Amino acid sequence: IFKKGNLLYNYHQAKDILKKSDSIIVMEGFMDIIRASTIGINNCVATMGTDFTKQHANLLRKMTDNIILCFDGDKAGLAAANKAIPILMAHNFSISVIEIPNKMDPDEFIKTYGKEAFAELIDQAIPAIDYQYRYIKRQFNLDFVSHREQFKRQIYHFAYTLNSHTLQELILKKLAQDISIGEQSILQEFNS
Repeated sequence: IFKKGNLLYNYHQAKDILKKSDSIIVMEGFMDIIRASTIGINNCVATMGTDFTKQHANLLRKMTDNIILCFDGDKAGLAAANKAIPILMAHNFSISVIEIPNKMDPDEFIKTYGKEAFAELIDQAIPAIDYQYRYIKRQFNLDFVSHREQFKRQIYHFAYTLNSHTLQELILKKLAQDISIGEQSILQEFNS
């Protein structure tokens, strides 16, 4: 029985490619994989939708330590990447995220801009923590005081989930810059 949550499209071929590459690119659909293969990028698997599961992470754990998420550039794809990160972090992966511009999917982006442009996106993949911070920030208009307060609370919650005090402090310092509040005030409030 076909269960999307237990399978990764192209898993069997990507396994062999890992001898040449140290990372796997996780995409949404089979057309993304097929298009990437036409430009020689074969270290890709697809979740066949935006739902990333623990079973997907277990399959990937057998392949590599390095995951590059490359979901569609639309709202659903951005949310799916943000949702997949904690699942992958729980499995101790090194994670980065490609943001496809103009709400495109990888298939459409490669078709439109070609191999070099897609390779550039791979090289510019955003580390997972930074992606999550940006994802939260996008939800708010920081011109509004009330949005700054809501953003601050969301970042506190996010920082609390991180296991590293150093990462927490770096995130909170970034928050202080973004909402124009002193670092000490933010750190004190967070710690209390």
